[in-house]
Amino acid sequence: MAITTTTATMMGSTDRRVLLLAALLLGGCKETRIIRVAAADADAGPGDIEVAPPDEDDEELPPLDDRPPLDPKIPQARLIETLPRDGDQAFYPVEVYDRGGGEGVGERRILRFAFDVAMDTSRTSVKLRAPERSLQGTWSGDGKTIEAVVLGDDDHPPLEPEREYEVDLGELRGAGREPVSKSRLRFRTAARDMLIEHACIHTLFGPFEPLRAASKGSAIASAPLAGSTHKQYTVTLTPDGGGFAGDLRVAFTGSGSRKYFLLLDSAPAVTLTDGAGAAVATTTAPTVEACPAIRQRVEVTLTRGATYRLALSSPGSSVKAIWETP
Repeated sequence: MAITTTTATMMGSTDRRVLLLAALLLGGCKETRIIRVAAADADAGPGDIEVAPPDEDDEELPPLDDRPPLDPKIPQARLIETLPRDGDQAFYPVEVYDRGGGEGVGERRILRFAFDVAMDTSRTSVKLRAPERSLQGTWSGDGKTIEAVVLGDDDHPPLEPEREYEVDLGELRGAGREPVSKSRLRFRTAARDMLIEHACIHTLFGPFEPLRAASKGSAIASAPLAGSTHKQYTVTLTPDGGGFAGDLRVAFTGSGSRKYFLLLDSAPAVTLTDGAGAAVATTTAPTVEACPAIRQRVEVTLTRGATYRLALSSPGSSVKAIWETP
């Protein structure tokens, strides 16, 4: 998925269609994957993103063959950390990232494998199946960790959602020609969360707005307003004991109740109260690994037209936040 810097600012405008164009490189060929977003109004959500479904005839993984175990007396290169983990049942299939150079946003997924010994860095091939493809990895400076980037093409994301995959590291060797003790890993991908992927675009291209929070417990009228969706707020907090805290004023236009998600780059303490000072119920949970700048999700139902106090408390002096609606 890709979006240019110019079109990113139009995500919430009335009756506009924004083309998200991804020019992703795979096997040396430049491919373009197109996703359309229709924003009917400022509250339009990521549900408008159209994603091409996976092909019904996609190749399935065959059963693992009985590869004989290595003799434990033979020196081996042992895996000490992997991304994904062997047996993972919910590996997120897409990471949204800025391709740089004005190229817009792309989709990728980085696979990472760390060994207990230095490796033969002339060997860089990592196989992924199904369907089978060879990825060229990059070794870390100490020669112990290899990363392989999976990119999409015009029909598919880097990894299809809710699907089983296998990684084969059998071509790798230690610097002393040691074979890899466990050369194959299997994992399953999770369903895609389009709300997080959509919001991630705003963390990269905005629109952005800096806010300085009012001191904790200040009159609500003195707190800055944070009442727009599709916008990343950078909130500066004030010193509070051994940490930082501050209040914002939240009020969304319209009428009636609606579910909102507050997406945060860290895990501050979040409290919402209504005009009478009564606490508003919230549900907090970590988010999926689609966006490095979104680490926490707070779900809340608010009445549009009403005013709320959003109190934040954090070990750090600033918090980045985005409001989105499903």
